[in-house]
This record gives sequence, structure tokens and C-alpha cells, in this order.
Amino acid sequence: MKKRYLALTAAVTIMALVTSSSHGQEVGEPESTRVDWRKVVASKDFYVRANEKKDDGLQVSASALLDEFAARAGVAIEIHDRRKLALGRLDLKGSRAATDDPLFDLCQRSLVVAGLTLLPTGDDSFAAKSYTSIDQNVPIVSETALAGRAAWEWILVPVVYRGRNAKAVRSEVRKLVSSPGGSIEMTADDLNFVIIDRAGNMPRVLHLIRQMEAERPPFSLVSYSRATTASINSLAGNLKEFLQAYERETGMQSGTLHLSWDATSAVLVGMVPRSLASMIDSAVDAAETAATRRAAELEAEDKSYVTFVVNAPEGVESVRMESYLRNLFKPEANVGDLRLVVRDEERPEIIVRSRTWLRKDLEDAVAQFPK
Repeated sequence: MKKRYLALTAAVTIMALVTSSSHGQEVGEPESTRVDWRKVVASKDFYVRANEKKDDGLQVSASALLDEFAARAGVAIEIHDRRKLALGRLDLKGSRAATDDPLFDLCQRSLVVAGLTLLPTGDDSFAAKSYTSIDQNVPIVSETALAGRAAWEWILVPVVYRGRNAKAVRSEVRKLVSSPGGSIEMTADDLNFVIIDRAGNMPRVLHLIRQMEAERPPFSLVSYSRATTASINSLAGNLKEFLQAYERETGMQSGTLHLSWDATSAVLVGMVPRSLASMIDSAVDAAETAATRRAAELEAEDKSYVTFVVNAPEGVESVRMESYLRNLFKPEANVGDLRLVVRDEERPEIIVRSRTWLRKDLEDAVAQFPK
């Protein structure tokens, strides 16, 4: 495996040098005379027939998607029977109109759970294989031949790097490469890169390489993860806007940085510049401190109140007693220190929620009610 890869990287280096100065037909470029399987979509009634979630959702099995893709694109798909049994379903609820999505991309998404991906075995044939087979089956494409590729299509792009510290660049760029399946390796001379990734993600990867090649300020990215007991949905939104502004100011490609708050797991996750990680931590710390202080205030406030029941004297309607107490303690009621509730006008009970220090005065007022 190691010898095979070294041989491949050497060949890619030669190709990269040639294609960097040539404008002819690229290796692996789609032929315009063939049916473009990359753009084939499902028939109009496919999702009605294949939907396995009969409520308001849309869920289609991977097997149905593969069959529809094969029929519509006129391609053959090879998949081992044992692997076919492991296929799951693709839930399309919340995505854009399913009929607009290329079938190839939907098939690729549906195979992820099973650890499989479609790889070309010929001009009109594919095989569903494990991610470990990707580097042996993907087409070699130059940086200038990315247009027209399917977003979920695996490609290998040789990159001639003319900047400094290629190893450090590879370390940073690796964080953007799709996983599983993607990779970025260096050629035998440690000067150029061999990148395998989905075509839809490749522009982001190449953009970052060219940024760092141009000796712009180094963008050291880190994977950020922070669990917190505070609800920081609003803070997360503000931080996301800040990172988007940071991208614009530094010339980064949109989407390189991201940050999101998962309320279910109570974790803030994303990809951020190393230099900003401590600032984000401080913002979360401040949110936690504010939440703790507010909780303490609410707890203290709750302890200063007491709920109890007073009974109107015999022969006195509870509504009349409630009105009497409300007028007698009007200032306290107006500021929220006192609340009176009559649940049943036929019964003498009045439910009282008041400040603790006010309870004795209320009970005395009931006892001294003029009959």
C-alpha cells in the first residue's frame, strides 16, 4: 500500500507540473457527449412511490435511490448482497425540494450510515465500496476542471504548492477535508499536495491553500467544543455573526469558520481560529456567571414568598373578604408583594401568596374583619 501510494504521488507530481502550464483537456474531465449522470434527478412520481414515512415527512430507502439512479442515468451499480442488507434510509425532511437534488448526491448521502460510497468502475458503472477504497478509484482532476462535478463525487486533485512550510499548511488544511474518506498527503519530495475530497468541498480546501501560499497571516484553526450549563442560544448567534465578519475581514472563504449551539447536548461546537478560542471561552464563562447569578436571585426571591390559605369568617363571602384584603393592602398588591385568589365563591378559602413578612398582618386582618 505504501509503495503504491508513493508511486501514485510521484505520477501526480508530474501531472501537476504539466497541467499547471497546459490548457488542454484535463484528465478525468466529463465528456459532453455522454449522459450527464451528475445532474440526473428522480422522476416526478418517485418520491410518492418510494416514501416510507407516510405522515408529513419524506424518507426514502437507499436501495430505492440506487435503483432510480441506475434507471434514470443508464448506469450499472455493483453492490455486494451482504452490504445491501446494511443499507438504511435517507430522511429528507427539512431539506430543499427533493426533486431538485441530483440522484447521485442523494445516493451518496444515503450510503454514509452504511460506511459506503459510490466509486466509478467505468464510464457508465459504479460500485458501492467502503471509504478505504476511495484512493484507488477516484479520477484525477486538475484545479481548473472542477466545474460540472457532482457535489458528492470523490476526486483527486494534485496541487503544486509554491509557498513555504508545506507541512504546516497540510496540518491546517487537513481540518477542512471531508471525513471519512478525504485526505491530504504530500508528494515524495514534500513540496506538493495530493488531495482526495468531495468535489463540493474541494474549492474550500484549495482556497485555504492558496491563501496560505500567498503568505497571508497564518490561519491556525482549531476544532472548538465547550459544554455549558447555561442556555446560550442568543450568544451562539452573536458569535456566529462575529466569525462571519472575521472571515470577510481576513479574506477567508465563507463557511471556513462555523459555530453552533446544540441545546440537546448543551455543547457549543465548531471550527474557529486558535487566536479566538480563548475569547469565545471568556464569552461562555460570562454567560454561565450571569445565568448562575440570575438563578440565585430567583431562588432567593422564591424563598421570600409564602403561600397559604385564609378562611373568611362564617357568614362572610370569600369574594367580599378578598376585596377587603386587596383594598387594605393595596400598595403591597400593586408592587407584587401580595396576590389573592378565590377559586370557589361558594367556599370560604382564599389562597394567598405574599412576602413572608406580610403573612402575620394578613392573618390579623382576617381575624379583625368587621362583621
